Amino acid sequence: CTITGDAPANTINITNADINGATLEGSEPAHGGGGTRSIWYKFQTAIANNIAIDATASIGFNPQLAVYTGVAVDALTLIVNGAGSVSFTAADTDYYLAIADDSAGIF
Repeated sequence: CTITGDAPANTINITNADINGATLEGSEPAHGGGGTRSIWYKFQTAIANNIAIDATASIGFNPQLAVYTGVAVDALTLIVNGAGSVSFTAADTDYYLAIADDSAGIF
């Protein structure tokens, strides 16, 4: 069974997503705190921008967030990670956001 957003190569737009049934890939990083399942998103900024991502208000739990550059799960470069929220200055490149947690649910 393939879960949409379950891998960096299979990302989805940032909208509500269901983490039920998601998994971690064998070489997936720990995202700063672990979790037994993750969903991935991809985004790009056209210019340098301050980006803030806060997952706690909309989902009711405190997942680990991590933002990476790169294209393969075993060759990602960590930009920032944190519990529930992260912020960073983005440049003109593709970014991958992983949301990881031990809980199942919809966010």
